[in-house]
Amino acid sequence: ASASAAATPGVPAASLTQEEQVVVATWWCKLADAAGGVAALGGPELQALLPGVFGAAELGRWHEAGRIAERLWRTTRVAQAALGVAAALARSEPTPLLDEVLVAHPDDEVLVATAAFSRALWQLYLEHRPDLARATLEQALARCGAHAEICEDGLATIDLHTGDPEAVERRVGDRPVQPGRPTSFALNALAMADLVRGRHARVLERLDAELERQVDPGLNLSADRYRFVRSMVLARSGSGTAVERAELAGELGRLYDATLRRGDHWNLGWAAWVAGQADARSGRSRAARRRLDTAVAAFGRAHRAGFADWPRATLVTLASLHEGAEPDDRDLDALRSPVHAVAAERSDALLALALHARATGGRRSDVVARLREAMAVAHRQREVLTGHLVAVEQLLLGVAPDTPPDDPAADGPVLVACRRALSGTVDDVEVAAGDLVGLGWSVTGVRLLAFAAERVRVAEPRRATRILQLVRSTADGFDEPLRPWVLSAPPLPTLSARELEIARAVAGGAGRDELAARLVVSRRTIDSHLQRVYAKLGISSRAELRVWLEQSAEDRPRRRGS
Repeated sequence: ASASAAATPGVPAASLTQEEQVVVATWWCKLADAAGGVAALGGPELQALLPGVFGAAELGRWHEAGRIAERLWRTTRVAQAALGVAAALARSEPTPLLDEVLVAHPDDEVLVATAAFSRALWQLYLEHRPDLARATLEQALARCGAHAEICEDGLATIDLHTGDPEAVERRVGDRPVQPGRPTSFALNALAMADLVRGRHARVLERLDAELERQVDPGLNLSADRYRFVRSMVLARSGSGTAVERAELAGELGRLYDATLRRGDHWNLGWAAWVAGQADARSGRSRAARRRLDTAVAAFGRAHRAGFADWPRATLVTLASLHEGAEPDDRDLDALRSPVHAVAAERSDALLALALHARATGGRRSDVVARLREAMAVAHRQREVLTGHLVAVEQLLLGVAPDTPPDDPAADGPVLVACRRALSGTVDDVEVAAGDLVGLGWSVTGVRLLAFAAERVRVAEPRRATRILQLVRSTADGFDEPLRPWVLSAPPLPTLSARELEIARAVAGGAGRDELAARLVVSRRTIDSHLQRVYAKLGISSRAELRVWLEQSAEDRPRRRGS
């Protein structure tokens, strides 16, 4: 009916919704295909195709956008059709059609910049060559000074996804707001760069300002995209009012359903991952698994396979913590040996692999090494909250947590709770754990509660019992039970009498030469003992050795009485 109406003179395309405009334009393409694709473009068809191509792009239906744009191009060869082709091809596989439109309009700077943007995304996401992608955009930038924003947006996107949020800020952070103009990729890149660095209030400020302005968003940055990123921030940070947090699951579900209905694979991947991650944190493992599997498939269909490592990492974490499913070997292989250039997901992948190693009885030293590597990546990429989560995992493993990255503007209740848990006292761990449960991070919260209960079990048995009752009442609400290892305190490694003697002396400040003389052994013997001590404990410094000895002293009465 919409197609018939739009084909009737006097019925303007503007009177149709974007969905209807796409339906009408696609209908005209099918008619052209039935005629062999060579029919001339008539007035009614032109009126349908022009709004249809931009409507399809706005809705994230890139396959249809490309098909409509190509029909326009094949029949008109005008610059506007070429621009539509170049924009739509950003979400496709490489095709010679991009070169074809450039040859026809070599002096159109908007087209040159847009084509460079699309080609750079191919080079980054499909060819895994970020340096080449940057060179493509920089070459176009030198030529298209009047349209620099398109190229700068592409460079900011590359900076973000290769793990350099500071470069995003330097590149597009001072761009002035221009009400009424379509919003570029810059806002998306800035919001995500702030999110990485834990600047949650700043992200919400940016997004709320854009939603209030009601600008016509460009490309994939629809109003739903803004709302999605906003929901992502609230879910990750625990920010917002109690009402907002209570409504968050419903909002994420609505956004997920909307992208699923539209067939918008790119945004479906994001929405499914964030919704699945929120489900996983709160113990809704079955719903999480369905959504995360959808995210992996959607990123693949959107030609963005590198982004699938985020939902894959959550799937592996889910299987490591909960009974009910084993990790998929394809997910594990992808995380262990990434073949893409998307570096921003790497710390999440390493954290998931560390949990998998613990769940499968891997060597403690391997788990420690994975966590240290994850922390190093988090520092390099300024991932504040992720770094704190890695440190919490080190605490739960029983090793001295590394200092996580931080940022003066980082905020949010989840980050505050992680900082408190890492402060060192059992009281702080218990309070932080309760806060995390209340913020929807129930799985992490009950793990920290179990850790706190074990630490006070001998000295304060009643308190331990009360904490464990909270653990059980919370965990009973999960879809699937936690694996036995998840709520058990890690056994502290044992040292021989001589190793313990040397460890205490070194932790107390004794030098190796001094200790060798005191024990009447060689310096090489002292070094050998210390190497074995560090290897057993998974540590690398005197400070960590002192922490282990303190924990061992707290734990010793329990072991003697057991």
